[in-house]
Amino acid sequence: MDYNPKIHYIPARPKPIKRVGIYCRVSSSKDEQLKSLSNQISGLTRKAANIPSWRIMDMYVEIRSAKGETNRSELNRLIVDCKNDKLDVVVLREVSRLGRDTVETLESYRAVRNSGVCVIFDENVLDTELDSNEFILSVFEAVYQAENEPRSQNIKIGMQQKALDGTFGFYHRKRYR
Repeated sequence: MDYNPKIHYIPARPKPIKRVGIYCRVSSSKDEQLKSLSNQISGLTRKAANIPSWRIMDMYVEIRSAKGETNRSELNRLIVDCKNDKLDVVVLREVSRLGRDTVETLESYRAVRNSGVCVIFDENVLDTELDSNEFILSVFEAVYQAENEPRSQNIKIGMQQKALDGTFGFYHRKRYR
């Protein structure tokens, strides 16, 4: 091959490494929930490991109910790490992992996004680097919230019925006087 002075060779630049945080949450420590947590962790870890320009920096794992005023220390730690520029990408299984309702989900999402961090929801096929439209995010969360409201009502009705029947486990605990 002859040298041609009109052709300039420009070497390829390697893609910058993106620092990735994985956030996983389940609502209880029951066996099926722990299996779900294991599936979340392994699935998202596998996804991140298959992208050469990604490096997993930290895993944020919570076993907490999203109901009530529970302290979500791992979510808070994730947000602080985003604000301190420790992450470039946050990966979650689905939108509902961020909060118990649309308002909380959007607040958590904005806290991460305002730090300049891309958020990827694996099952929802939603990548905020490509589309940061909050409307899509709020629609997903509204659907999850609508699905959970009847479930919550059914659980409450079942607990009330068990209490009336005397079969609710709470009444069989030891009493202290």
